[in-house]
Amino acid sequence: MTRNRLIVYCVSLALVLAAAYGLQTRQIYVSSGELAHVFTDLHELSVEANLIVFGTFTDRTKFVDTPWNKDSKVKIVLHEFKPIRMVKGSLDQPVWVGVYGMKQYDKWIGAVNQALYTPGSTYVLFLQESIAEFGPGLHFYWTVGAYQGSFRVRDGKVWARSELGESDSTKVTATGQDLESFLGRLKDQ
Repeated sequence: MTRNRLIVYCVSLALVLAAAYGLQTRQIYVSSGELAHVFTDLHELSVEANLIVFGTFTDRTKFVDTPWNKDSKVKIVLHEFKPIRMVKGSLDQPVWVGVYGMKQYDKWIGAVNQALYTPGSTYVLFLQESIAEFGPGLHFYWTVGAYQGSFRVRDGKVWARSELGESDSTKVTATGQDLESFLGRLKDQ
């Protein structure tokens, strides 16, 4: 093999391995295994959710190692969410909502083009109970379909996170619908 062909072969092999590694590591960001599924409407999100809740994020946050890769920079970032009103299911106390996050330049950011939650922000969340064991007494929920089951409430209007630039685009949108109308639509699901 000539030197140039060997270089081309090595570079090609490196690219294939890097792509395979990227695909493999991308899986650690999947929330409840649903990132690959694109939800088409609120009914579909509602069916998958154990809870649908309107509430506010508190300033309490926990960081949990991913059990499959304790040396990873990626952690599960748990945000405490205090319910204001339940649409589906029942809660009488705050719950932890998980998002995959990573530390970049001494700041925590969300993984998979998803912003972390801000304390004091209000949302309507479609939540699915975590079925994995992450430690004794650690019970939390994921948003259905990663960021697809997360709707930001601002000034009484509801927006999909993608509509605010906080995540990748989604098919399910709220486009500034009035909160009461949005919650009423959900009760009819």
